[in-house]
Amino acid sequence: MAGKIKIMIVDDHAEMRRLLRTMLSDPARDFTECASGAEAVAAFAKYRPDWTIMDIAMEGLDGLQATRQIKLQSQDARVLVLTQHDSPKIRGAALEAGASAFVSKDNLSEIVAHLNPVAGANPSTPTLPKP
Repeated sequence: MAGKIKIMIVDDHAEMRRLLRTMLSDPARDFTECASGAEAVAAFAKYRPDWTIMDIAMEGLDGLQATRQIKLQSQDARVLVLTQHDSPKIRGAALEAGASAFVSKDNLSEIVAHLNPVAGANPSTPTLPKP
C-alpha cells in the first residue's frame, strides 16, 4: 500500500461522502467520514489524515471555521475545500482559512490531481486557481 494516503471526508450529505469515498479508493488507503465541522475538528486530532476534504456549507461550525481550527492544531494540515459555492470571494475565504486546495463540486475529477501532486511539487503550497 505504499503511496496510499489517509483521507478525512467532511460533508453533511452522506451521499456525497459515499461518492467521494468511491472516487478516491485508488489513492487512499484509509478513510474517516464526518458530517459536520465540529466532528471534523475532533476527528482530525485523533486521525491525523494526510488530506481533509472539507465542504463549506454545513450547520453549526462551517467548513471554513473548521479549516481554521484544524490549521491551529497542525500548520501542516492539508485541507481541500470542496463546495458548490464557487466564487472569487469564497476562494479567497478558503485561502484565508488555510485551505491547500479548492475544487468546485462541478469538477470532482480535479480532486485526485490535488491529492497526488506531481513529483517535486510542494503539497503545502495552496492551489487555488483564479476562476
